[in-house]
Amino acid sequence: MMSNTGEAARGGRWLSPALLVAEVAAAIGLMLAYRSSGKSGGMEFLLSRPGLLCLGMGGVLLLALGLVVQQIRQGLAGKDRQWILALAMNAVLVMAVLVGGELVVRMLAVETNTEARIGGRLLYPRQWLLTADRFQRILTRAKSQQPFWVADPELGWTVGANRESADGLYRSTVQGIRAAQVGQTVGEAVQGCRVAFVGDSFTFGEEVRYEDAWVSLLEKRMEHRCQVLNFAVGGYGIDQMYLRYLRDVRPWKPTAVVLSFVNHDVVRSMSVYSFLMFPGGETPFAKPRFVVRHGELVQLNRPLVTPEQLFQFRAIKELPFIEHDANYKWTEWDQAGWGWLGHSYFLRLLVSAYPLHEPERQEIADERMEEVNAALFRRFLTAVEEDGASSRIVYLPSIDEVPERPSWVPVGTKILTDAKLPHVNIRDCMAAGFGEQMFMPPGHGQHYAPEGNRVAAKCLAPVVESLIERRLPLARGVQ
Repeated sequence: MMSNTGEAARGGRWLSPALLVAEVAAAIGLMLAYRSSGKSGGMEFLLSRPGLLCLGMGGVLLLALGLVVQQIRQGLAGKDRQWILALAMNAVLVMAVLVGGELVVRMLAVETNTEARIGGRLLYPRQWLLTADRFQRILTRAKSQQPFWVADPELGWTVGANRESADGLYRSTVQGIRAAQVGQTVGEAVQGCRVAFVGDSFTFGEEVRYEDAWVSLLEKRMEHRCQVLNFAVGGYGIDQMYLRYLRDVRPWKPTAVVLSFVNHDVVRSMSVYSFLMFPGGETPFAKPRFVVRHGELVQLNRPLVTPEQLFQFRAIKELPFIEHDANYKWTEWDQAGWGWLGHSYFLRLLVSAYPLHEPERQEIADERMEEVNAALFRRFLTAVEEDGASSRIVYLPSIDEVPERPSWVPVGTKILTDAKLPHVNIRDCMAAGFGEQMFMPPGHGQHYAPEGNRVAAKCLAPVVESLIERRLPLARGVQ
């Protein structure tokens, strides 16, 4: 009897280590099993490196569980009940780790409408139904308000007509153009001279008053010799700028048209859904997506999915043309059979340490991006020329390009140079006038501050002047 009791006591010493090995093997095996989502079938997964490792962890788990059972049986056979204490302590430890880890991760996580992050690490997987629910609430709220940015069936979104932003910073005319006053009506051009600008938030003058935006300052510098219209819209890609010209600018018969852009705008041309392009924002819109087929520029998604339709889909992979969105990575989103994983931030953090491999997609390759944007730039220049106006493409530097010249070549200017398309880069001019207050301070966007807008207006004045002088004799009769 003493021999059996001693054996049980000695065996009990292995219970806690065996439990710990079993739990670690189970956790690692679960992380490895998650990678089966990236395989076409079970056999492909089992023959892969993660699959073989998962099988190995399964073997370790079985051995550890066998030892646990043996230790408990030895404890039951003797009078020593240390195994009960070992099980209890292990259960308390596991619960403390899981509950404590869950609380800590949840406190550290920063959530947006589409994702959760800890520092720079994305917590996999993103949850589509949760994302859809959040944006449906945004759409419901918008129905009772008058948002400044509104859905557009052709452009994705645009400036609402006769609106004022919630903070009072932006106002628009009855034609949906940024202006100093709400409801202002734009009339005939001064002396038949009209200059139109298309672009993104840098041209719109986001985060600054109308009077401080460089387009407005440019008009003032020209002593109001020409009517200046700002058709820029925040968040636009080159594709939307081109379509904005065709539909909204062309009827005004401008004397000159300037397309001004920042480097990220060519990347936006490879996007289909704005909520993926701006994950921290409240932009529930689809946008146009062009491709080049047999040398011709073709729009894939026409008509666009409406915001109301967009968030009725049951899975993100069901969205039309989602594979053409450069910001979509299917490996980041919830996978079939793993929906329960999204309920635990702690488990999501573990999975994020070993994410699925994202395969390359030809639809969003760099070559396609350069091809599409070059075609868009070329189409814009041709359209303006056919309309009898002067045109210019202007590159605006971002915060990481001044005052020091970057070691990398901006892809936007590379596309224009490789395509041999005329353009103006005002980086050197803005760097020469650089001041600490050129960009908005941290905590805001990276747009031009009032000082940066002033420098941009000074750099662009001679560009616009040359466009006007080239066409002014022909434009006296423009109304």
